[in-house]
Amino acid sequence: ENPDHAVARRARMADIVVTSASQGASTGDSYRTVDPGSLVLRAGRPVLIAAQGAMDLPARRIVVSWKDTREARRAVADALPLMAMADEVTIVAVDRNPDDWIRDSVKDAASFLAGHG
Repeated sequence: ENPDHAVARRARMADIVVTSASQGASTGDSYRTVDPGSLVLRAGRPVLIAAQGAMDLPARRIVVSWKDTREARRAVADALPLMAMADEVTIVAVDRNPDDWIRDSVKDAASFLAGHG
């Protein structure tokens, strides 16, 4: 069975999928390694791609690139467990013409995060 399919199928019961950026994925050996890009598209769950040899995840400072979309809201909600471990979370929105709507959107995102610790 293709590893991408196997992991994605098992991800249905997971909160998050952690994988590494394996060297085999770039060689096209799709029957021996998980392709992180394919897994992101197939899993339906947040996927954390850890660096090779990483032993822990010191998420002390997290930056959230914010755009008020369904996808961004979902990503922030999915990342709540990681953000809860952080010392500092910064929300950044980039727009050529920032207006009150964008500022309010960032404030709403900050309020959401504050409500979750």
